[in-house]
Amino acid sequence: MPTQACKAWAVQLQENHSVTIAMSCAIVGLSRCAYYYQPKLPDDSVIMSVLSAITDKHLRWAFLNVLIASESSAINGIINACIGCIVN
Repeated sequence: MPTQACKAWAVQLQENHSVTIAMSCAIVGLSRCAYYYQPKLPDDSVIMSVLSAITDKHLRWAFLNVLIASESSAINGIINACIGCIVN
């Protein structure tokens, strides 16, 4: 079940049955971290537009080179996270 649906159920339980956040999350099978998570970007349109612009300019580049060449701080954070996962 998608996280947003679980979160909606947890909120309904809190409103209708006056249970705690921890208990409502446990009932619907959602971690409290997932309940409180707020995405840094509302959607991926910024990342997609930067990647599209780079790939339009450099048609023969590999995907990783496109990521490394990008100057967006959001994409650089993703690169660092991906490289960290690969190295570790």
